[in-house]
Amino acid sequence: MLDLAIHTEMSAVLHLGDGVPRTHSIKGETIKTCDIAKDSGMLAVSSLKFIFQADKIACKWMSVLFTILRNVTNTDAKIMLHLYKTFGIPRVGYCSPI
Repeated sequence: MLDLAIHTEMSAVLHLGDGVPRTHSIKGETIKTCDIAKDSGMLAVSSLKFIFQADKIACKWMSVLFTILRNVTNTDAKIMLHLYKTFGIPRVGYCSPI
């Protein structure tokens, strides 16, 4: 092998599909299994459904919109639209199946 240092306590195995999960080990140390894994902001679920990712994005998006509405006292539509496009849209667009 390449003799790469792998931290088994920080590693996890995500089993995809309905197959029987196996135990995996590296150099005799067992690697834990998980049902949900997060990588680069994307949630991967063992059932391959995007509902958790969509819920997470919707919650972040609503919190950004609530923060804008709570802190901005201006009611000009152009300013509110600009704030929405600047802070709201990027939250929905990043790693989003929506």
